[in-house]
Amino acid sequence: MKPLRTAMIGCGGIARTHAKALAELDQVTLVGFCDVIPQRAAAFNEAYAGGQAQVFEDHHLMFESLDLDLVCICLPPFAHSDEVALACQHGVHFLIEKPIALDMGLAEAMAEQVRKSGVKSQVGFMYRHGEAVQWLHQHIREHSLADRGFMIGQYYCNSLHAPWWRDRAKSGGQLFEHLMDLGREAEDSRTVSAQIACDRPDKAVREIERMRELNRFEALLVSKDIFFLYARRLTSGQVPGAGHFQLNQRTGSGGSQRLSKSLPNLEITDAIIADLKDFLRARNISFTDEDIQSNIDFIKRRIRQEIYTSSFGIQEGFMIAVEGDSQVLKGLEVLPEAKHLMASGQARTVAQNQNK
Repeated sequence: MKPLRTAMIGCGGIARTHAKALAELDQVTLVGFCDVIPQRAAAFNEAYAGGQAQVFEDHHLMFESLDLDLVCICLPPFAHSDEVALACQHGVHFLIEKPIALDMGLAEAMAEQVRKSGVKSQVGFMYRHGEAVQWLHQHIREHSLADRGFMIGQYYCNSLHAPWWRDRAKSGGQLFEHLMDLGREAEDSRTVSAQIACDRPDKAVREIERMRELNRFEALLVSKDIFFLYARRLTSGQVPGAGHFQLNQRTGSGGSQRLSKSLPNLEITDAIIADLKDFLRARNISFTDEDIQSNIDFIKRRIRQEIYTSSFGIQEGFMIAVEGDSQVLKGLEVLPEAKHLMASGQARTVAQNQNK
């Protein structure tokens, strides 16, 4: 069997996880990357296809130019338009990130296009394939519970993610995205009725209010994808004096294997910052030395974050970043002392002394 000629539409955060997995499959050849920010697509091409794929800014042109077997549509839901229609017209099977649409008109049109074309489609509801859900299916079958059931769901999120992700008008809402789908999947039903409540709305509001707004320069760097692009430059060995970045394996708790990173020079040095300045100038990004210095902590943190995420995917990258976070390590360091203070009743005294 010849490898499936595969392309990606959208080269953002979740697309990295898909691209990394696809690049490791012998049954797949990545031949195209498309993004409205062409530098992103070019970076994906270098990272996951060795520079051998084609880069596009317009998905219409990509479908016309490439003979594809499969396409991964990794766009935010508010950006979904005619990608599914074009895939169906060209006989290209596809995976699309959820939710597929923000209104029923577009969703039903997509479903009808798939039915008429006969292409294979998959929506990225990965929780359906989780071990717990598989167990539930087996339990329902074994106990003949398919015609009855009552489901209670709770959804906890450890991140506020991008601004559009928290905007229901753009994302569709996270409760809908996962819990409603699992309800339909578990009950094997076309219709699910639900009552939805947030048990701590005050806490949710405070968390959002505490999230620091980006200043002008930080917002500029983020909007231009500078951290993602520069992390690719850094990990590919193009930065003089940046040290050597490499992957290795480590044994986690219980003997399970987890990816980790050997980064002896992960510290963002003055040489790296100097190179970053040249990198910004080459892209016509206006800045002053004060812009760099006043935002240096933010810049270093975002570069590290992109290195981990680009190398390991969102979940594993986050875990590794947390393990190496200086504030987390400091907290773990003082935890035994804090426990001792609480046990000995000294905590109140210490707090009172600090407030004087």
